[in-house]
Amino acid sequence: MNDSTFIVFNSINSPFRNNYVNVITVDKFNNLWIGTDDGLLKYDGFNFTLFEQTVHHSILDIKIDKFNNKWIASDYGQNWGLAIYNENGVTGINLPTNVDNESSIDKKFVLYQNYPNPFNSKTIIKFSIPLSGFTSLKIYNLLGQEIATLVNEPKQIGEYEIEFDADKYNLSSGVYIYKLKNNSFVQSKKFILMK
Repeated sequence: MNDSTFIVFNSINSPFRNNYVNVITVDKFNNLWIGTDDGLLKYDGFNFTLFEQTVHHSILDIKIDKFNNKWIASDYGQNWGLAIYNENGVTGINLPTNVDNESSIDKKFVLYQNYPNPFNSKTIIKFSIPLSGFTSLKIYNLLGQEIATLVNEPKQIGEYEIEFDADKYNLSSGVYIYKLKNNSFVQSKKFILMK
């Protein structure tokens, strides 16, 4: 064995941001999944894919289940976390650390009816999410055309209130729909604008 039998991938010739590798595992398609101190990479034998959602997170372990889901143990800043990679991307899941306290297990996804409804120009939309992850809250007309995006970012577990100001969008009186998406949860409600 000599140096010519090795190919070395590092921060110079690959998307590794640093040269620390914590874990490597292989999926059923022979892709390498590489956990580093600065994110998650996939190597298909030809190309690397860096999962931007995981950058600056130390990937400590990766397990692949019988459905080819990748379970990723990581350090998400100050919160240790678990993520699963599936067709919807990498989604963080906060795990309860003490079941004696009120935990996210008992909470449910809730999209509340806006208040007031009907409304003149401004209304409050409240929602509750029990799982951290990418969240969007959008307004549509009855033809399904998107009118406004109120939320479009990762959100932590919790309850949120968002103010919708119809005057910013020059909307006429009528029925509109607001739609919440978080991980695999999707719910819509109607509301009425009366000017």
